[in-house]
Amino acid sequence: MHRSAGWSWSLGYTIGFVVVVLGRQQLFTENTLSPILPLLHHRDRKTLINVGRLWALVLVANIAGTWAFSLALTHLDGVEPRTWDAFVEIGRRTVDKSFSSTFFHAVVAGWLIALMMWLLPAVKSSRLHIIVVMTYIIALGEFSHIVAGSVDCAFLVLIGKASLGEYFAVFFAPTLLGNVVGGTLLVALLNYGQVATEISPSSDRYNKRSIRNVEAAFSFRDGSGTCPGTFDHTVTSDFLRRYP
Repeated sequence: MHRSAGWSWSLGYTIGFVVVVLGRQQLFTENTLSPILPLLHHRDRKTLINVGRLWALVLVANIAGTWAFSLALTHLDGVEPRTWDAFVEIGRRTVDKSFSSTFFHAVVAGWLIALMMWLLPAVKSSRLHIIVVMTYIIALGEFSHIVAGSVDCAFLVLIGKASLGEYFAVFFAPTLLGNVVGGTLLVALLNYGQVATEISPSSDRYNKRSIRNVEAAFSFRDGSGTCPGTFDHTVTSDFLRRYP
């Protein structure tokens, strides 16, 4: 693929993320940040089960959606041969790396997505720019993303260019692990330390004013039927104290 075409494709890659994030849709990699913070705060079995349930539901729904979209792509009529070849080439990139290479690429992608969700509340007037920049970097660097990459890899499987075993062993497993590690360890664990003393009643720094400051900084709203993991739910002290 020509370099300029790669740049334009990378920019197009961001459109899906803009729709998902600004449209308050559920995306698995967003959920490596927000549900993990209450888990770190409460550290109890109930919260762990809630996080596991949320992850399972969102991941299954996301992957099912990618396979449905890929199936639709295989039935497109009137696709030019060069366009079809481009689809195949993009799909092959999801299975042409080693397990370790895909894993480390996925760690970076998970880190960038979780970092994006952490930054969004602080840049309310520039949310679109943050989403585009972060996801453009993911596309340009060809970092592995479990949802976006699943579309490409599933397409390859459906047209017979890759096996189902390759989908799970070469793409799915290392990408899922890497995204989770990137989102939880490199962002949630590190960024939690910034607010831990503000939300812990046992801390010397705990007081109502600090709670209000943290809430103002992250602007979380719940109780309106929104599910943890959607846009504008970014974690605050209020969420951490009242997470079911």
